[in-house]
Amino acid sequence: MNTAMKFLGNTDEVNTCDCCGRSDLKSTVALEDEAGEVVYYGVVCAAKALKMSAVEVKGSARKADQERIARERAAQEKVAREEDARWQAFLDSQVAIRDFDGRSNRFAQIQALGGAAAAKALYKAVR
Repeated sequence: MNTAMKFLGNTDEVNTCDCCGRSDLKSTVALEDEAGEVVYYGVVCAAKALKMSAVEVKGSARKADQERIARERAAQEKVAREEDARWQAFLDSQVAIRDFDGRSNRFAQIQALGGAAAAKALYKAVR
């Protein structure tokens, strides 16, 4: 195994080491090679294969987990912002109620449509 492996993180979905075959592992470290093949190694096997300490392997896998979580969170937030923008555009298209500063008054718009349940039902029907 070469050192051009990319850490994908830890997983408890695979509990067998692709290196030594041990199958009672609590978790494995997911690694991807240059060809895109993913292998799952126990920490000790990953450390030996990559010529790193077990502490370094654990730290690199934890960092990969944190980066994946941050990417997933950013993607979820983007979807939420887009949905919120569609919701606000819908409210603006139905009721043009503005605050003194010119911004949409979401609460007043929803109330003008009969409350949250009625506004959401109308939004779903229009979509």
